[in-house]
This record gives sequence, structure tokens and C-alpha cells, in this order.
Amino acid sequence: MIPRLAQHNHGLQSLVYHHFKSSVSQFITSIRCFASSGKDDSGNHSGTTQQSTSNARNEVFPGIQRIILIRHGESLGNVDERAYSTTADWRIPLTNHGREQARLAGEKVSSHLSCLGSKLREKGDDNGDGSNHSGKVYFYVSPYLRTRQTLREILREVDKDRVVGIREDPRIAEQQFGNFQSHHSIQDNKAQRSDFGRFFYRFPDGGESGFDVYNRVSGFIGTMQRDASDALNDNMTICIVTHGLAMRLFLMRFFQYTVHEFERSYNPKNGRVVVLDLKETSGTFELSEVDRIAMGFPIYRKQERFQLLHDYSLLDKSGCTKRSFSNITPRQLQRLRRSVHFIPGDNRPFLSKALSLNADTIVLDLEDSVKDKEVGRATVAEYLESIAELRRNNGSGSIRSGTEVLVRINPLSGEGWREDVRVGLLSDGFMVPKVESGEELRMLDDVLKELEQQHHHHNVVGGIIKPKVLLPIATETPAAVLNIADIAKGPRVVAITWGCEDLSAELGSYGTRNADSGEYFGIFQHCRNVCLLAAKAAGVQAIDGIYQNVRDVKGFEKETREAKYMGFDGKLTLHPDQISMLHRVFEPTKEELQEANDIVGMWEERGGKGSLEYKGKMIDLPHYVRAKKVVARGGDDSIASNDERTVDDCTKQTANASNDKDGTKDEEVFPRVYMGKYFEDLEPGLKIRHFLTRTVTEADNVFFTCLTLNPAPIHLDHELSKGNISALSGGSGDANSGKPLFNSMFTLALLVGMSVPEATHGTTVANLGFSEVLFPKPVYPGDTLRAETEVLDRRKSRSRPAQGIVTMQHVAFNQRGEVVCKATRQALMKKRGSSQ
Repeated sequence: MIPRLAQHNHGLQSLVYHHFKSSVSQFITSIRCFASSGKDDSGNHSGTTQQSTSNARNEVFPGIQRIILIRHGESLGNVDERAYSTTADWRIPLTNHGREQARLAGEKVSSHLSCLGSKLREKGDDNGDGSNHSGKVYFYVSPYLRTRQTLREILREVDKDRVVGIREDPRIAEQQFGNFQSHHSIQDNKAQRSDFGRFFYRFPDGGESGFDVYNRVSGFIGTMQRDASDALNDNMTICIVTHGLAMRLFLMRFFQYTVHEFERSYNPKNGRVVVLDLKETSGTFELSEVDRIAMGFPIYRKQERFQLLHDYSLLDKSGCTKRSFSNITPRQLQRLRRSVHFIPGDNRPFLSKALSLNADTIVLDLEDSVKDKEVGRATVAEYLESIAELRRNNGSGSIRSGTEVLVRINPLSGEGWREDVRVGLLSDGFMVPKVESGEELRMLDDVLKELEQQHHHHNVVGGIIKPKVLLPIATETPAAVLNIADIAKGPRVVAITWGCEDLSAELGSYGTRNADSGEYFGIFQHCRNVCLLAAKAAGVQAIDGIYQNVRDVKGFEKETREAKYMGFDGKLTLHPDQISMLHRVFEPTKEELQEANDIVGMWEERGGKGSLEYKGKMIDLPHYVRAKKVVARGGDDSIASNDERTVDDCTKQTANASNDKDGTKDEEVFPRVYMGKYFEDLEPGLKIRHFLTRTVTEADNVFFTCLTLNPAPIHLDHELSKGNISALSGGSGDANSGKPLFNSMFTLALLVGMSVPEATHGTTVANLGFSEVLFPKPVYPGDTLRAETEVLDRRKSRSRPAQGIVTMQHVAFNQRGEVVCKATRQALMKKRGSSQ
């Protein structure tokens, strides 16, 4: 058992003797405050628990500044569910990886406590008796072994002087599934739960429903409120170490989410730290946007809450949405999709390389290639969250990633696709298999529209959430082939593709190709043809199907070239080696590009009237239109460049080659992408505030000075420095008097280094030099520096058409906002799409 820690001022046993009348009164106050449920003055429900509007004081949890929820680290049961059949659920231990997750959670908790303590000390917010409790924490923990082990690891990272106390509370334990669990029975029960509804489904043989856990958690919240009123100190943090379902139901009760909203949420990943911060302006607790979206909880407007109570037709969710979505942007519709590459959703090593493959679109498969759907969904959710975090941190919060990321969901006619959609909410869209009609897509559009309305204010990547696009596989059933025109015109559809393996099974065919010639049988060639025709008629892209034999390089090249000349915009790929060849085939040759430019030029010179002759051939309007498409595909400013691409081909291929060569296992850290901006992105006037900061130390100064063979005593000699500091500060002296000056070359190097991630990471060819370097203020050991960059000028390189020269100014500031270094430099930058 976890040892009880000494309480500050009041022992927990005093909680037993609180007055009944006072408790009831406080609990009723709590209920009234919960009922207002986070509607701010503007009428928005933003994941906050609203207190009294007369002032900003926190009345429900007086003295509590922050509530932290932590899901236990990875347990043996998370890795192998068969463990539940031989070990009691409450005795399931953590894995080694789970312990590491718990330690990382402890580091985050410690960081939160330190930040809160500093903030409150700056405000002078203490108890009035000199005993400042800012940064203190009180823990509640589930009695399960895995949660108690998680807390042990957390306590290793938290200063013991900050811990006021620990209480074990069974009400925040895991949902009861019923004693020793048969693996197959539990799987069947979980399948029934998906159909019945997670909140009300009760596991048989002594198990609980979500509703039962909700009631437990509601009582626990009442205890938290009484503890905050009676026993805990001011300026405290409450930390709750519990389970995924208990965390969701805590938030449901705390913010008064509906059952419908709960059903559309999902558990946080193991070791996740979810923070509810107290808003100073209103005295309310608020769930961060990142945590809210990661768990699938919505934002509602006040009007929608009001209608839900008074317009009972809204209770029928299938009837409360209008299918009028038309927000797919031209860039989403027209972006380049030469290569659409499949990756199994449960394969971490493949996912770790996904963005380095240089595919235009990657498809995270949750259908055919995934054996365990739950593992696949969890892995895909984690992967999408990591991509979203990279996008959020990249370039002043802009949403940038060259590779489009789709999720292939399970068929709409079966089970599981709704879970897939919720998991894929952070993706760019969905590939829809075995779709049979446009009506199915309209139904999916309704579901997506509802989810997007719930999350329409913000999303984890820092901007308005993008409408999800759809890419149906439109020929996998006989009905689909007959309805393909309707499918291509469906809502959100930006491209369609075709497949024949599932169709051949439906038809009872013995194969799809002629064994002698390798050509498709007539019925399947017909599917390929009508896919192309339906796509072009609907104004969307046509993506050719897969080439099954990944070792037949010549066959793949032949079929890809045929698809290009037929008019397909891209092709599905199964193996990474197919991607580069596909791109080479779809790229216009020099001869094709020259001919297209000639035709466009001649046609436009004549004002587009009549016909003309070119190399013995008659050219008219259709030839001109086709030539324009070729020019667009081969031009520098075409959509083919996918102007959001952030990965450098040469660097990626080198990294992959080195990993494959030595046979080492890929790290399960994904995705590997570069974040720098290309020449086209660096427009004059662009300003970037860099996220990296650095506190410099005396060891940095001594090491750098000695490393560069600089014997200047002003950098190394404390005694000799005393007489020089006052001169630099105008003779007045300051707190830094007597300290050696930091080597200015270190300051310059650090400034440039801090600017790399959002400005030049992976996109710079060479640093051409500095035209001006200034050091307006000195830097001393202990200073914390940050950086900003402004683009001053840019021009294309005359000798290097794939590159350009950018002039930018980097500025470093210390913790007081003083400029300590200003450097203007010129850099040779890559243009987008260039591999040089």
C-alpha cells in the first residue's frame, strides 16, 4: 500500500466529523453550480464549470486552483487481455513501459505545480500568515494495483514537500466486468455494448454499467467539494489517478455532458495528464482544447443547449442535422494525389516512416489489414495526435503538412465504422470501402457534420477544424458499380478509386486477370473505365486501383503509365518502392512539357479562336485544355507542388537507408518530418516567434570560450570582470555586477539555432553570410533567451532555379524583453518540390 503522508494543518480523519447540515448545504451549492455547466457570458459552453457571476471566486472548490486527472500507465491487461482470465482485474500490474509513462506523467505534474507556485507567488497570493501553500498537491487514487503503482512513479518526480496528502477512494475504480474474465466472453460483451450503448450496457455476472460508475463518480465529486471546504489549504492542486472510463465520466458529471455526448467520447491514452485550470476572470474550471478534442468531448452554444431541452425533435439525432455541407475548399479538392499509399493502422514501425515516404496521401487502414480493431484504433489515434501536435507547433501555429492523411474506416453497412470516424477526427478525411450508393455517403456526411459542429470553434492544431474529405472505393460490390455516378457526386467526395478483389468475390470469379496476358478480364476493365468516367463527370479526381504484385516492377510501371495516359490523377500503392516510380511516371517528361507549353502559347496568342496546326497535327480547344493540365502538373507554381509539403526527399531517403541497412529496429516515435519553411513560404514581412528558449549557464560560457580558443578574461575571470561590468551598465552596477560577460559568438550561434525549427529546418541549402550583427545588451549566466525572425527580402536564384535567396533578421531577447542580439543574414533556401 502507498504510505500515508502527513497532513498539513488538518488530518483527513477530521473529514468524518463535518456537520451534516453544512455538508448538505455545500453539496446543494455544488449541484447548482454544476447545473449552469460552463456557459460563459457570451453563451458558449466551453468545457467550464460556471460559478457565481457576481465575482470571480471559486465557490464550489474554494482554494483549489487546478484539478489534474491522470490515467494509469500501460498495464499487463492493456497488452494482453487474456491476463484478466487468470489475474483479478484489481491486481493487474503495470508493464515497464507503463512505469515509464507514469514517470513522465509525474514530470508533468511537477512542472504544473512549479508553474502554479511561481504564478501565485508573483501575485503575492498566500494565506496571510506567511504560510504560502502555492504549488501544493493532494492526491486521490483508485485502489487498483496499476493506479497505485502509477502514483508511486509519479511521487518519484514530485517534491515530497509539495504533497499534502493521499487518499485511496474505491469510487474512482475501474468499471467492474465481473470477477475472472473469459477473454472470448468479454469480447462478445464489448461487441454487444457497442450496439446497446456504452453508458447503459451492464456487463453480466456481477458487472457494472457506465451509469453505475457515473453514480460512483458523482458521489466522489461531492467528497472533493467537502474536502476543499473543510480540510484542504488554499491555492491547492487536486490530482486524481484513475482509469480511462472514470476520467470520462468525471468530466461528463463535472461539465454536465449528455449521454449522447459521452457515447461519442473515448478514453485518453495510458499515462495521459488532463488538466482543468481555474479561470481567474470567472472563477470557473476549464478543460484545455487539446484534452477536450483528444477525448472527443464537444463544445456547444447556449442556444443549442436550450433547444435540446425544449425541442424534443432534437432528441432524434438522425433528424436534427441538415445535409447542406459544401465547405470543401478548392485546395482540398484539387491537391495532388498521385500516390495514395496504404499503411496498416496497427503497425507502429510502418507508421513511424509514413511521412518520410513522400506519398501525396497516406491511408491509415482500420479495415482489412488490421487484426485487432481496438489496438488499431488506439495506435491510429496516438499517431494522429502526434501529427496534430507537430502541425500546431509548426510555423506560428499554421496548419502545415505536405502529406494528406486519411483513415480507411470499416464498411458503412457493418459495425465499427462510427468508432473509426471518431478516432479519425484529427485526420484530413476518410477512405470509405464497399460503399454502394450516394445515400450512404449522405448519411456519413450527416455524422461528420454533427461532429464538426461540436468541434467547430478550435481544434488541436491551432486553427478552425477542416472539413473532412471522402475518398470512396466505388466498385467493390455489384450495386456500387451500377451506382458509381451517384457515388462520385456524393458530399465531400474529392476523388474516387476502384477495386476488384472484393468484387470478384461477390461475383464468384476465379481471378481478376488473364493468366497469359496479365490484362484485366473485361468486367474488371469496365470497372476501371467507369471509375474514370464517373470521376471526370463529377469533377473529382480519379485514382487507379492497386497493382497486387509488388515485386513486378515492370508490370507496375506499365500499368501506371497506362493509367496516366488514360487520364487517372493517381494510383493506389501497397509498397514504398512503388511511390517514387509512380511519381516519375506521372511527372511530365521534358518533351511532354515542352509540347504543352508550345500549344498553350500558340493557342493564347491567337486568342483561343479557331484551330491551329502543330507538328502536322490539328489543335483545337480540347487539346488546349489538356495541355494546360500538363503545364499545371509540371509547373513550379502548380497545385502539384502541394504547397504544404514539409519533408525533404534526400534527407528522408538517407535516413531510411541507414535504418534499413544496419537492421536496427525503428524507434516508435512518429512521425519524422521537417518543419522548416520553403522559399515560397518566406514572404517579406512574415514574422515568426520561435518556441524554443534557453537559459544560459556559466558552464556554457566557459566551454564555448575554451572550445574557440578565446582567452579574453572578460569571459572567464570573475575578479577581472568586476571593474568592467559597471562601465557596460553606465557605471550604475546591477545584479550582474562581477559576473563575466557571455561570449557574444555563443549568443549569435544560439540565436540562429533557436530560429531553425520553424524557419529553416530541413529546407535550407546554405547560410550565405551575415550583413549585420549587433549586440545591444550584454548576456550574463542565468539569462533566459528567446528568439524572433522577420523575413526582409527574397529573390529567385539565377544560377539555381530550384532554390532562392532569403534575407531574414533574427532578434534575441532576454527575460526582461531587452534585445541582446540582432543578426541579418542571407540563406539559400529550397523551393517546394525540389529534391536538390
